[in-house]
Amino acid sequence: MRMLRLRPSPLLALLALAAALAAGSPAHATPPLRTWSLAGSGFWNTSGNWTPLGTPVGGDSVLVPASLGSNTVTLDVDTPGLNNFVLQGAASTFDLNGHTLTSGALSSVSGTVLASGAVQAFYAPLHSLSGAQFLLANGAALGVNSAWQNDGTA
Repeated sequence: MRMLRLRPSPLLALLALAAALAAGSPAHATPPLRTWSLAGSGFWNTSGNWTPLGTPVGGDSVLVPASLGSNTVTLDVDTPGLNNFVLQGAASTFDLNGHTLTSGALSSVSGTVLASGAVQAFYAPLHSLSGAQFLLANGAALGVNSAWQNDGTA
């Protein structure tokens, strides 16, 4: 009786590895959520102002919740490509401070966005909800490079 020897195929091993990796990672993973956690005003680029700890990075979803009451988030760097940005609550203010917010998905604002003294941009599909305000001061210009549904005051 003759024995048949099978040799391992590198192509089959590679295909098996690819199938195992694909099965372990969801096709549409939920982007990480960074939530402003400072009850008061502060700078975007301060890691202790966010939960989980650390400043938002590209692909993150960002939430400034209404539950913190009156606060101002001051942008002190240009943001990386966020997944989305949500500013909740009429008492919340987002100060662009001469910087640019970039987001790939719909961003919504129900508080105040302040632009002062420079050309500033909101690179994101934008929905300003009823009660939202966009305030331009000291010669500022605000650019929105995508669809803007304005139900607030601009």
